[in-house]
Amino acid sequence: MRMRTIVNDRKSIVLDYSPPIKNPATGKLHRFETLKLYVYDDPADQWERQYNKEIMMLARAVCAQRQLDIQNRRFGFISDTLRDSSFTDFFKVEARKKQQSFSDNWGMGVRYFIAFAGHDLISRTGRPISRNTAVSYYAKLRHI
Repeated sequence: MRMRTIVNDRKSIVLDYSPPIKNPATGKLHRFETLKLYVYDDPADQWERQYNKEIMMLARAVCAQRQLDIQNRRFGFISDTLRDSSFTDFFKVEARKKQQSFSDNWGMGVRYFIAFAGHDLISRTGRPISRNTAVSYYAKLRHI
């Protein structure tokens, strides 16, 4: 974690990665990440000092979370954010990436999947489907 000087006597907080890590969303290598958190260079009063303390605590928490995510990926664990994410939302994002023409095959695939399974993958009995069933569905969907 380092500080980068910006305008108006403030500093931006940046996370540096060495070696560069691959962004799971884009697949590109990144050496740093700007947190879009800013602190005052020389706090003028107690409010600015308190603001700086709170922002630094938040930055440390984000840094620790990023370290856990990197270590989880290194050892093959799934991060909490990926595990708790919705497959339907993931499918929509992938469909937007894959759609390259006016043909709406991916969009229709998303709509049919939601019509078949519902947005939250609830089974016909009204209970959520099991993890093994979801993996089986994913394997079938992967071959489409």
